[in-house]
Amino acid sequence: MRPLPQAAVPPQAAAEPRPAPDAAPAHPTRSAHLHLVVVGHVDHGKSTLIGRLLFDTHSVPDGKADLVKGFQDATAIFDSAGICVFTSFAWTLQDVAPQLEAACEGDWSLENLGVVGERIWNLERQFNLAAGFTAADDTLPKRLLEEPAKTGPAKGKVNELHKMLPEYYEARGWSTDGRPTQETLTRLSL
Repeated sequence: MRPLPQAAVPPQAAAEPRPAPDAAPAHPTRSAHLHLVVVGHVDHGKSTLIGRLLFDTHSVPDGKADLVKGFQDATAIFDSAGICVFTSFAWTLQDVAPQLEAACEGDWSLENLGVVGERIWNLERQFNLAAGFTAADDTLPKRLLEEPAKTGPAKGKVNELHKMLPEYYEARGWSTDGRPTQETLTRLSL
């Protein structure tokens, strides 16, 4: 199936976090080079597992911050390997590891790939902090935080980013003000 041209993708499906509130921390904390992080979607009856879960339950399961973090770490590997991030809906890191092992020296086990992805996100966070960004910048436009979604599985809901960011920061090993802790930096050899 061919992807729709960008102009044909409904704006809500392209980047708006309200239809997939579980992915809320992914939007304001993403790095500038990664244009879209999607944890789950439902489109024309087809969906990812997480999108289907959201559609069926109309809710955000607890512990979603760990899933957002894991997906961000994995997409950092895809992006850094030069592989289109959208293939991550069909491939896993188990598919990427042998390719990296064939092309690059080093230990590209699944465990090490997870650490590499985590290091990338923490390095990018440190760069953004050094550039003057703070936790106050980890937000979404006011409209997305206050105006309920008009359609889709999250119809009538607003984004609950204020509830999710503390859980996300904790999952990342960051302080309550969104800074990587010294323990996290040491663990990742940064």
